[in-house]
Amino acid sequence: MIKLNLMQVTRALLILPAVVVWHAALAGLAPAKDDIIFLVDNSLVMQQIDNEIALPGSIRAFVEQISRNVRVALILFDENATLEVPFVAVKGKQLGEFAQGLAAVDYTDRFSNSAAALERGLHELQSDGRSGAGKSIILFTQGNIDTGNEALDANFSKWMSEVLAEDAAQARIRIFCIALSATGEITLLEALARRTGGAFYQVKAADGMSAVLDNLAAVLFSR
Repeated sequence: MIKLNLMQVTRALLILPAVVVWHAALAGLAPAKDDIIFLVDNSLVMQQIDNEIALPGSIRAFVEQISRNVRVALILFDENATLEVPFVAVKGKQLGEFAQGLAAVDYTDRFSNSAAALERGLHELQSDGRSGAGKSIILFTQGNIDTGNEALDANFSKWMSEVLAEDAAQARIRIFCIALSATGEITLLEALARRTGGAFYQVKAADGMSAVLDNLAAVLFSR
């Protein structure tokens, strides 16, 4: 588990090792191919950290630096989960479609159900993921499931932490959780990352996202 407080860790110490490992991974130390699904919380509460909606640009920059055999997909979620962009090849000419999908992020929806998004992401990887590919989910959320019903939220959280986490672990799908929150409940996200061999990050200011994604790339592509 990796937890970063970007107000306390200097950017130089965070970014430099990440960049070195990322370039080593892209040079051939990582598996030959990867399928990655981005799950992006599109609820209003995300504006508390990212009021200028900088996250889509950070994700696009992250993807554009990948030169390996990687496919990416995008799911946006509020109380429901929508497959905004099915798997597209990073090396191909289809990233325009991915960018268009990211442009749909507007943080205007009232509710947020990361459990529904995770279920959809697992389904896409298990049904459309390539044989022999590394499979990962990158979840960006504010941390809390909020359907407007506290009892239902608790049930979704339990389902996510017990059933969906186990499904991911059994399928060897790693979950990387990035909480855009200074105060949100993050225990569930930490547990998901730990159970599936992923990593957890907490971002307390939007300008720290690039550093987190550099570090995430090092972890993601260095196995």
